[in-house]
Amino acid sequence: MTAPSVGVRAPFGFLDAGHPADALVGRLLGALPERLADLPQGRVRVVSELRGGLRDGRWAPDRFYCSLQGRDTATGTFDAWTAHWSAGAADATWSRVPDDPKLPALATALAGPAAGAGPVEVLRYVPLRRFTYRQHGRVVKVKRRSRLDDSWRRARAVEAAAQWDRRVRVPELLGVDPGSASYTQADVPGAELADLAHGDLLGPMLAEAGAVHAAFHGLDATGVPDGPTPAAVRATTERSAAWAAWLLPDLAGVLARAVARLAAVAPGPVDARDVVTCHGDLVPSHLLGGPGEWTVIDHDLAHRGDRYRDLAMFVAGLAFDVPALADGVAADPTHARAAEAYIGGYEEVLGRRLDRDRLARHLLAAHLHHAALLATKDRVHPAAVGATASRLEAALDAVGGRR
Repeated sequence: MTAPSVGVRAPFGFLDAGHPADALVGRLLGALPERLADLPQGRVRVVSELRGGLRDGRWAPDRFYCSLQGRDTATGTFDAWTAHWSAGAADATWSRVPDDPKLPALATALAGPAAGAGPVEVLRYVPLRRFTYRQHGRVVKVKRRSRLDDSWRRARAVEAAAQWDRRVRVPELLGVDPGSASYTQADVPGAELADLAHGDLLGPMLAEAGAVHAAFHGLDATGVPDGPTPAAVRATTERSAAWAAWLLPDLAGVLARAVARLAAVAPGPVDARDVVTCHGDLVPSHLLGGPGEWTVIDHDLAHRGDRYRDLAMFVAGLAFDVPALADGVAADPTHARAAEAYIGGYEEVLGRRLDRDRLARHLLAAHLHHAALLATKDRVHPAAVGATASRLEAALDAVGGRR
């Protein structure tokens, strides 16, 4: 779609004008300028997602949202308008926070303990999934009702394990409230490791991240479930990559080669010593605090699984989470040094050298996962496309799969 006249980038602006999804997005967001005008004066963040499926053997969009999230620069007041659409609907439905069709308890959460208890600082809003805010030294996470019990159980299991292993700090859990579909934890002071990892501190910070990750893998978190099977992971990765190739034809060739190589280089059975407590979504911005004193947050996806998959997802996500490593900012050698610093920190705590071949096999799938998110979550910009292709080619080289 064409860029709105009110100064934000066009959602899914990377789509070619003749692409079938471009016309759909433009039609669904016809009211975008009007909604933007309703938001506070200040910086507006656009959070979007477009997913699809096969219909009669052809890809077609089936789910979409675009969230316009504004914060008043003077007061910090948060506001958001979100358009949601699913296949079969004639048009998008717009909702304004605290209304969210998948978070019906959000209004209850903000009108309950939050009311009159001081200013609310919104930390993150993922439409249809979760809403996180800070207030008076506590952090409240509002979830889908269907996800609350599972998220709470995993967080409690990790917290209990960390009480027996002082190498790992996690936020103190303060309680769960089914009525508002939320749970509360103590606030964690300090900076995100992602923001401190730059310049001369890039290597040391990522080495510390590796050390923390290794300690986390050492937790005996009884109660976290088993993670997805390798076959399920591969099927999801292949499907996501095919959808991304339809959205972003510039990556279609390397995505197809990487997908074709996946089955041939699938890692063998997991050694018992490598079945560990995995975080499931660890990135540098999920480490809060300062040098030598990091707290690991966000345990909603904690599970028992292959340490190498958890490691690969961390490495493959560095360019998307660390500002100093963002595409167009850092060159490939800087990425490689950062990854080696992280792996070195991990190995120092683990006490042995990692199996680099097994890690390379998992890295191919992890880079495919992030390439798919690039298109699906509207993170495309010119530098990102070329850099993503280069990372996929390098991952193929590492497993002997480049033509």
